[in-house]
Amino acid sequence: MIVRFNYILLGIIPGASIIHFFTVIAAIATIAIIYKYRMVPEVKYLICIVSGAAVWAFTYGMEFLSSDFADKVLWSKLSYFGIVFIPVAYFFFTKTFSQRTDLTRSGEKALLSIIPIITLILILTNDYHNLMWAEVVHDPQKNMIIYHYGVWFWLFWVYSLLLITFGLYNLIRSVNYYTGHYKAQVIILLIATLIPLAGNTMYVTGVTPFPGFDLTPVLFVFSVIIITTGIINFGMFELVPLARN
Repeated sequence: MIVRFNYILLGIIPGASIIHFFTVIAAIATIAIIYKYRMVPEVKYLICIVSGAAVWAFTYGMEFLSSDFADKVLWSKLSYFGIVFIPVAYFFFTKTFSQRTDLTRSGEKALLSIIPIITLILILTNDYHNLMWAEVVHDPQKNMIIYHYGVWFWLFWVYSLLLITFGLYNLIRSVNYYTGHYKAQVIILLIATLIPLAGNTMYVTGVTPFPGFDLTPVLFVFSVIIITTGIINFGMFELVPLARN
């Protein structure tokens, strides 16, 4: 792959790239903080979520850093390696955190991963069917790409929203079973969920003050800060799930 880094040659890095690269640093810092809790079941899913967001932010930053249209599209496609499994990981994270593991059936993870895997295949082969992106338009003045979505993109987006909605339900439901200390943790996780969800909804629907600019990875920084604050101040994940009751 040949990427023309004109911005680097000029000694200038686009502000959008800087923002997203800082997002990657924040994500890596969060993983470093929570890694010591990796034996706690839900932390494994949280690490998957943060890792996916880091890949998303890095590739999005590289998309802005690249000046060639084909390279921008390629980086955008690669971002889906981080995007597609975040909703599934989030659903199982909330399910484990709320102690609903008894409802997890054999093969459920594989079943819920089918649509993300299909989505990943379709985005990599979009040039042959346009099911993910019906049209891709380059705006050289704003150094960004405008996407007109295909049928499968909307199916995947709705599927992701459903998983996140069920995840929110798991968290809200757990409020009734946890002590006051851990109820505060649930509130932190709810806020951390709603921030990037709002940003992504604004971007996809076009109801945003920054047309063509995906706020989701940027807003993820704030979610990371919120979660990290909860870990440091509330001792989140210090106890195993049964000890939270």
